[in-house]
Amino acid sequence: MKEPYEINVDPDLANRDNLTFFINYKVYDYDKRFIGAAGVGLTVDAVIKLIDKYQQRYQRNVYFVDTFGRLVLTGAEGGPDGARAGQSLSELSSMKGLVSQLPKPHSGSYEYSGQGQGHFLNVRFIPELNWYLFVDKREDGALSEIRQSLYLNLLICLLVTSIVLILLNRVIKRYQDKIQAQATLDSLTELPNRRGFDLLAAQAMHEAEREPKPLTALLLDLDHFKVLNDTYGHLAGDQVLIGFARDLESCLRHADIVCRWGGEEFIVLLKDTDGETGQKIAEKIRQHVEKQRYAYNGKELRLTVSIGLTTLQPDETLHTLLSRADHAMYRAKQAGRNRTCVEMPHSVYE
Repeated sequence: MKEPYEINVDPDLANRDNLTFFINYKVYDYDKRFIGAAGVGLTVDAVIKLIDKYQQRYQRNVYFVDTFGRLVLTGAEGGPDGARAGQSLSELSSMKGLVSQLPKPHSGSYEYSGQGQGHFLNVRFIPELNWYLFVDKREDGALSEIRQSLYLNLLICLLVTSIVLILLNRVIKRYQDKIQAQATLDSLTELPNRRGFDLLAAQAMHEAEREPKPLTALLLDLDHFKVLNDTYGHLAGDQVLIGFARDLESCLRHADIVCRWGGEEFIVLLKDTDGETGQKIAEKIRQHVEKQRYAYNGKELRLTVSIGLTTLQPDETLHTLLSRADHAMYRAKQAGRNRTCVEMPHSVYE
């Protein structure tokens, strides 16, 4: 299937066999490989009520027909002659005049006679559902009324089609947003993950180059985190990561970007911040974490953090910036941990 989603209309066995729109959306991993589908069901009760409302107000018969000429959705009282979903138009005696000139549904305006009465019919195809919308008005003999009927039928077709499509688009958009959020957030800390960071960082670098304004990167790594995991278990480690993420956010501004880089590593982009100010913020974070205690199973766990710091240079790529921050963080580890190291092009200092 080339399309990113498909729409099916079937009875929902889990919802009292109510006729339901099923929207199934493709889900891919970060390498664009298909891994499954996310789906949602939307009952058509609201559409049925809307059909009844228009039928009563405008004295027209409104119903949906599939490409084989079978009724698929009508008002509560049924379609032509009270026909129900599943019946074919060719089975209805009142529709023989129409079926003779329209063996299969097709968009357009038609006139036909049935049981001694003339009918004016507008048909419109809805590609998202692969259905045809029929709006039928009985003839009353007045030429002016006939013209009004044709125009009003067309208007009703557009209104009903628009409302059905709006309902479907809202559901699809809501689940697209949900899937997108899940793809860019770390499920444990609820911080952006690497994919989310790439999107935010690209925008931050563009803003820094356009202004221009300084941009400082911090790469943080929790010290001896593996020992904590091995000693107290992975659940304790998860609890510490969640607590650290909240503490890290509390030391930053709302405009700053913070994400979980992977494992026990985190990355921060400080907008409109030079290296000197960035060092003060890094030290604030380091000292704050050093004083914190993380409760787990009646125990108070503590840890420290090593931080590598660098600032964005003119015409520099994100990869170069992060590589330099990683090298500074590695130096902090080698120098004994629980410290901040700074690295700049052509000069290295701590």
